[in-house]
Amino acid sequence: MKRPALWVILVAVLLAGCASLPTSGPVEHYDQQHEQQEGGVEIAPEPPAPGASPLLIVEGFLHATATSQMDYQAARQYLTKEASAQWQPGSGIQVYEEGSPRLTGDDVVLETRLVGTVDPQGSFTASQADLVHDFGLTKQAGEWRISAPPPGVLVSAYLFRNSYRSAEVYYMSALEDALVPDAIIAPRAEQTPEAVMSLVFTGPSSWLAPAVLPTVPTDSDVAVADVRTDDAGVVEVELSGEVSSLNEEERTRLAAQLTWTLAGFGHMEGVRLRSGDTVVSVADADRTGVVTTSSVERFAPGSRVTSDQLFGLADNKIVKVDEESGKLRTTPSTWQHPGTAGLAVDAEAMTLAAVTTSDLTVGFLAGGERKARTGTEFVRPQFVRSGALWSYAAGGFQTWQDNISRAIAAPQLTAQKVTAFRVSPDGARVAVVMGTGSSSRLGVLRVVKTSTGLQLNGLRLVDLGQGRAPRDVGWRGASVLAISYDGGGTAGLVTSDVAGALVTDQNLPSSKPGATVAASSRLDGTDLIVCDGDGKCNRFVSDQRWITLSGVVRLPAYPS
Repeated sequence: MKRPALWVILVAVLLAGCASLPTSGPVEHYDQQHEQQEGGVEIAPEPPAPGASPLLIVEGFLHATATSQMDYQAARQYLTKEASAQWQPGSGIQVYEEGSPRLTGDDVVLETRLVGTVDPQGSFTASQADLVHDFGLTKQAGEWRISAPPPGVLVSAYLFRNSYRSAEVYYMSALEDALVPDAIIAPRAEQTPEAVMSLVFTGPSSWLAPAVLPTVPTDSDVAVADVRTDDAGVVEVELSGEVSSLNEEERTRLAAQLTWTLAGFGHMEGVRLRSGDTVVSVADADRTGVVTTSSVERFAPGSRVTSDQLFGLADNKIVKVDEESGKLRTTPSTWQHPGTAGLAVDAEAMTLAAVTTSDLTVGFLAGGERKARTGTEFVRPQFVRSGALWSYAAGGFQTWQDNISRAIAAPQLTAQKVTAFRVSPDGARVAVVMGTGSSSRLGVLRVVKTSTGLQLNGLRLVDLGQGRAPRDVGWRGASVLAISYDGGGTAGLVTSDVAGALVTDQNLPSSKPGATVAASSRLDGTDLIVCDGDGKCNRFVSDQRWITLSGVVRLPAYPS
């Protein structure tokens, strides 16, 4: 099923929104959690004033397009009648970096650089293309009007941050029973459950689609007919179509998707599915038919980690690391591997994996070890949700599980040198750092199953901003990346959504280049520690706040 334009759905159900001034300003990127909380000053769009100059007309139009008003009625008043009839704001969004329109004679031109684009389905794609647009000012009935509006909506990064937000719609992974979030960008107007429920049924973005399952079988006509919340906070989802055609597994997965998606509203006690006057039977529901995120936790997008024990290296030994009053205390691990240059810890913190310059070895804290791979140019390995151990060396990606190694195809990385990677807690995506020095880049790929095994594809780059060369990456939950970078002779850290639409510099305290990121992948875990090459560590608190820890630990690693 082709996913319809996001704006067709949202404009029909969202309340009228407001724009934020000015149209330009410091180009700041914000991570999803920060952006969702930030409000800013909101000013309703105004129609063009009589006698307004060409420049004021263009500026007013740009302000007006940064709202979610019904069919952009205020913005259309800045256009000629012919242009208004042809303009299609739902065709997408262009987000530009910095700068204001300039006046040359009677012509008003915006010349700047794109930050990214948002397609009609709400998916953001980073871009660094040049943007030059002449608005074609002309007089109509004695007033200046725009005859050549941009295709879709044109919005500054400043207004984009203040007027748009990210919402998460969940789909089931095609690899295993895990929900995968698909971030959509929408105006910051109040969103309703109806809008988001429609997106669950119409399907994921084209980028994520190959890695997830359809919400219902492709030949099914089941859809959402109505959404309402009762006095107890339970969301009643009325389904249409032949609901009886769904088997128990399909009903359970559908309920899990809807429940986790609606949980983003923050005021929901649970979800009950109905078909007419009948409560739809779901295996994980309570006696009243209510499904909660707890009852379908086995599908949770977080990994199945049961321990938050931090490991690392101190005095060239593998150690357990505990924190007490801002001090790092280390205890030597029962398993050691000389020359360790990268470390991974399994979900129960009972099995470790260490890489050296020539091998990957798995060590068991209860005793014993096994060599999983030999080679060169190893980077830090990782245990993933399925329990498999992922590794990367000169020969590419491999998995190791039950003493069996399998290659992972990654055709888009054949010519790349991968220096760090991290698989998402749901197992459906992988973030990679490619290249070295100032030319390094960060990318995200899908994990898909083919007839010959796993394959990484759909590479898309994440722009961290000028002068930031990525060094390491971790996942904070299933939606936010934490990326250490080198710039200006020091290390820094940014958080970002997967597409790179909302990036925040978290102001890492002074650290040397080459910092390692350790992020907990527990569903309820928010632990994030960054340690530089000298072993100086900082623990992230929230929103650009850190605690500098005393003690020396290198190569930190949480269970995953």
